[in-house]
Amino acid sequence: MLNTLLILACAITFVSSVDEPIEDDDNLSTMSLPADNAGTASIGHPYTGKLRNGVRLPPSGPYHVAQRSTRARNWLFGTGYLVRGIMVAAESVARLHPRGEPLVVGNLSRREGGNIKLSMSHNSGRDVDFAYYTVDMAGKSVPSEYHRFGADGISLDAPAKFKLDLARNWHLLKSLIESTQLEVQWIIVAPSIEKRLLGYAAAKGESKELIDQAERMMMLPNYAKTHDNHIHLRVQCSPDDWNNGCKIGGPVWPWNRQLHAALSNATRVVLPQLAAISPQARRRALRLIRKKQMGSAVTQVASMLSDVELSVRREALLTLIELSNEANATTILEIARRQPARIATKLITKALPLAGSAGIQTAQELLNGSHPMLSKRNGVLRNRELRRRAKRILRKYN
Repeated sequence: MLNTLLILACAITFVSSVDEPIEDDDNLSTMSLPADNAGTASIGHPYTGKLRNGVRLPPSGPYHVAQRSTRARNWLFGTGYLVRGIMVAAESVARLHPRGEPLVVGNLSRREGGNIKLSMSHNSGRDVDFAYYTVDMAGKSVPSEYHRFGADGISLDAPAKFKLDLARNWHLLKSLIESTQLEVQWIIVAPSIEKRLLGYAAAKGESKELIDQAERMMMLPNYAKTHDNHIHLRVQCSPDDWNNGCKIGGPVWPWNRQLHAALSNATRVVLPQLAAISPQARRRALRLIRKKQMGSAVTQVASMLSDVELSVRREALLTLIELSNEANATTILEIARRQPARIATKLITKALPLAGSAGIQTAQELLNGSHPMLSKRNGVLRNRELRRRAKRILRKYN
């Protein structure tokens, strides 16, 4: 019954969104954009999932060209919304900078998804790589390759010296962030390049809202390579794909309007079940919140940590840990301050690296002894482990 209500809530989201006035960037394109194949879907997590009947990005077009190795391996498949979004964004850049070289597109996914060499992700049709747009030292656009760039924006390993084309690289990211074809989850770039791009955007007079959005979505995971030679983009699941098994695998940002609305509607359906008389029903609701990654429900889930049933409390803790991501890690850390030491330690361990400035503040409290969890009842070993993690966080940001 609960699953039926969830599907109905998502259907309501899709119907209501049709009437919303949105800027139509399809009017920009003179190209024939590829339609979805029958049954095209992103399934599972970007690291472990698959792509059903993926849509192929044309190997070349007026405004983009696929990297040679990508063409040879035919790793050109993605969800329809990713492929269309790439093509429209590339055209937008070309129209603003008509004398520039085309966008060089790297790996997407296999036709049916799954693992590809050299990447931990790219499994489910939601990831794509781009070579940075490049100019020579005189400012003339030159063909982009996967050359590495230093903190000064100048190439490190190219046969001739090149510079990052900040104008076109920024416009590419802006076009993707503002796209009506897709919703961006992550933009993975080297920290030094992120700083240069955001500085360019500020100098150009871009809105604070847009710059803040870009800054929150730009990151470099601890496990990732430097990304000083390419941009890695990950897009959100579409509401349809999410409802049919696409794993979000990270934050849903407030400006991801379509997926955010679908999650909000579904959450409103599920939350009343947390007050059900039956412990089984409460556990089932928590499992569904966890499975569908309903991050906006963290406060309500936290209230279940005091449920009368131990099994429900355990389910609530598992759900909070699973829901911890960059969009709600600050809330998770605040919840941890009010919990018993054992629970707080688990929540802090998961949320601390994801919380940005709030994580830094918590790490400082852990090291100077002012955090409420650093008590005798917490145990010497547990305190030591928390402090070790705090030092790691502060080293990363200092």
